[in-house]
Amino acid sequence: TTTAQAVESTGEGDYGLLCRYQDTDNFYALEISEDGYYSIWKAEDGEFIALVDWEYSSSIPQDGSPVTITAACVGDRLTLAADGVQLAQVFDSSFASGDIGLIAGTWEIGGLVMGYQEIIVHQP
Repeated sequence: TTTAQAVESTGEGDYGLLCRYQDTDNFYALEISEDGYYSIWKAEDGEFIALVDWEYSSSIPQDGSPVTITAACVGDRLTLAADGVQLAQVFDSSFASGDIGLIAGTWEIGGLVMGYQEIIVHQP
């Protein structure tokens, strides 16, 4: 779990948490976006695969306010929540262990700067 807020917004930035990070080519990403979308995807052998393709949710703040993002990677179940509202859950067994991390990026407009207040990690 982390609380995130755009320090310098692009209006289209996406951000979230990584779990089971093996290397730059193998990991899970659980993300939300500044414009109200969410996704769960993985990089496997350098190929990006949508496990939950980008979908809109009115539960994701679009006014630049801080949002608490929760990513649970327990067994083969990956769950994403924003401000306590579950957005998506999917099952995938490609990676059984690995590191955690933060992710942020944009599609076309550069300059996104994210602030994260804290990261809390719980063992299942």
